[in-house]
Amino acid sequence: MNHEHFQAIRSRFNRYVARFRGPDGAFPAMQALKRRHTAHVVADAGRVMAAEGWTLPQVLLGRTAALLHDIGRFSQYAEFGTFQDSASVNHAERGCAVMLQEGICDGLPEDDARIIFEAVRRHNGITLPPDTAADAARIAYVVRDADKLDIFRVMEEAVESGQLEHNPEITWNLQLTGGVSEPMLAALDAGHAINYRDVTTFCDFVMVQVSWLSGQLHYAASRRLARERRVLEYRERLVLARCDDPRVRRYFQRLSDLGGADA
Repeated sequence: MNHEHFQAIRSRFNRYVARFRGPDGAFPAMQALKRRHTAHVVADAGRVMAAEGWTLPQVLLGRTAALLHDIGRFSQYAEFGTFQDSASVNHAERGCAVMLQEGICDGLPEDDARIIFEAVRRHNGITLPPDTAADAARIAYVVRDADKLDIFRVMEEAVESGQLEHNPEITWNLQLTGGVSEPMLAALDAGHAINYRDVTTFCDFVMVQVSWLSGQLHYAASRRLARERRVLEYRERLVLARCDDPRVRRYFQRLSDLGGADA
């Protein structure tokens, strides 16, 4: 893959996304949020890859997969009015279908196209399936990490700016009252993967993000960025202001003792 391939894919991506502008030519709020998220994921993937010492061809693959990782979100939201996969469609699978239909990766070497499709298809699972090819896993992990790093930013900005009150779909329209639910506490205590169907409150939503700091950021550079951005500390303040449960306090303390994200 080379720069010309990346530029061609970016042009196709931009032309496709432009279809979701409103009658006034502007993007609706949630589509604009997703465009901005995509740009930030590309940037964070670049930071991680630079810190990890990747070669230029690897960086181009990572940037391309990061650019395309949420291409399925635009039609998902236009059709269903939600970004919640369990209430609509799997946005990663939708994204791969869009990429095929629109010929987004046309002209790429076959192996490069395979890697990008596999990284997009597998970026949103709780874990990466063990049968993922090693070359695709390398790219999928950087996309997964960068996606999480920017999801942290999206939620923090939504809370601080008041956007969450106007666009509650950012956190799946979950009730803002209530603490961490019992199924969530049980999963966290046991170190089990979170079942997203157990997420019933805003605090649950935040705790899903907290759980990512315990083994869900693959690259050391990603974990360093999370620590530098004080991701854990922000979520601790946010949750404990709404849920003063000693079990939640203990969970945060355990993570803090580990350094805020796995070292």
